[in-house]
Amino acid sequence: MIEESEIFIKQVIRLRRKYSKIEEDIQDLKIELSKLAFKHIAPLNIHIVTVEKGDNFCKKVWRIRVINSNNNKGKRGGYRVFYCEGKNNSDVLLLGVYPKPEIKDNEYQKIGKELVSASCALNICSKL
Repeated sequence: MIEESEIFIKQVIRLRRKYSKIEEDIQDLKIELSKLAFKHIAPLNIHIVTVEKGDNFCKKVWRIRVINSNNNKGKRGGYRVFYCEGKNNSDVLLLGVYPKPEIKDNEYQKIGKELVSASCALNICSKL
């Protein structure tokens, strides 16, 4: 099952103003993610960081490339979606989405950690 965090939903709403087809692209991702989730396939799907909080909390954050249908640059110039495993190991929780031009390559680990921390601050760790 694929769930969306509050942060992810807010980011999609914000990006919808600039990228009208983002929701279609996310739906395509959900279909693709059921096959690719938690498999290291560089550069498409990459494990970027492991976040540990306390004794019983350890989550691997992954980043996947998604096509941006609005700019015709393919996956390379598209979105970067961050996700981790949900409550069950087979579940996926979408943490955040960023257009590639807004982030630098060396920021992925920092963003992954911040998204998990922010998700826990919003009390959705029960989904994690």
